[in-house]
Amino acid sequence: MGAASADFMLRTGRMPIGTVEKQPRRTTPRYDPAQIRALTAFVASLGPGPPIPSVDPAAGDLGEGASLYAIDCAEER
Repeated sequence: MGAASADFMLRTGRMPIGTVEKQPRRTTPRYDPAQIRALTAFVASLGPGPPIPSVDPAAGDLGEGASLYAIDCAEER
């Protein structure tokens, strides 16, 4: 899965996973930032995968993001 996936899962507290779920819930991270960097570097060393992206929130478009979320992610009620 690469560094991007490991970084996301660790920083959002979704890993380590105690119980396998369809989508692990966000919780408080169990590792400090230095440990997360080390774990992510290790995962990245195992093979190809997407790197951690460089993100600039100021370059985003909130309206476009809301629209994409509504189309691709929101559940119908």
